[in-house]
Amino acid sequence: MHSIYSSASALHNPPFEMIEGQMVTPHETQRRVEIILTALTAAQLGPLREPDQFDDAHIAAVHSADYLAHLQTIYGRWVEAGGHPDAVLADTLQVRWMNRPSRSPLALPGAYAYDMSSAIVPGTWAAARGAACCALS
Repeated sequence: MHSIYSSASALHNPPFEMIEGQMVTPHETQRRVEIILTALTAAQLGPLREPDQFDDAHIAAVHSADYLAHLQTIYGRWVEAGGHPDAVLADTLQVRWMNRPSRSPLALPGAYAYDMSSAIVPGTWAAARGAACCALS
């Protein structure tokens, strides 16, 4: 069995997530990844490698250009607009039937969020892109 792992996953390291109205330590951490990688190596199931690299056209075939631009730029735009630099975290959700998404970086995260628990940090885009390359490899 081949295992593919992107070291870029370590760049998505939010300081918290929101669960049932409480700020908690994230469940998906780099420590958890390290435990899994150690177990895969110990089990000797096969090679462990970094993913092949793919251009953005492969990712754009699955996700909208607006969503990809959002992931690439929202952290910087959020902080520039006065959002707290720890993480981008939606505090409202935009319903899908609204014709006009907000243009404010402080409200825009709710247009793309599934819930209000998943933070975006400076390394989220690189980690997400690394994960996409894993899926494509």
